[in-house]
Amino acid sequence: LIIVAGHAVMRLSKLKTAEKSDDGWYLLPYQRNIGFPSIICSHIKTGIELAKKVKDSLLIFSGGQTRKDVGPLSEAASYYFLANEKNWIDSKTVPNVFL
Repeated sequence: LIIVAGHAVMRLSKLKTAEKSDDGWYLLPYQRNIGFPSIICSHIKTGIELAKKVKDSLLIFSGGQTRKDVGPLSEAASYYFLANEKNWIDSKTVPNVFL
């Protein structure tokens, strides 16, 4: 079991730049200007790499709909959407992904 804990919700309209830009995420003030998107991406990539190495592993992106002002998008779904957009994950190499 591999769990990647969510810490922020992505702005879907900024999906292409979310890997490097604070503006790609709904961040709290303490999360801004410290390279938080890179930190998030390193967590996502590490979870995926572990899942690729461990046969029959389960990869879970966790995190709920934590921000009322964001709407019905979860941290977990944000992480999955980013991994999918960047082609870091696919059903052949990591077949067991859960949100």
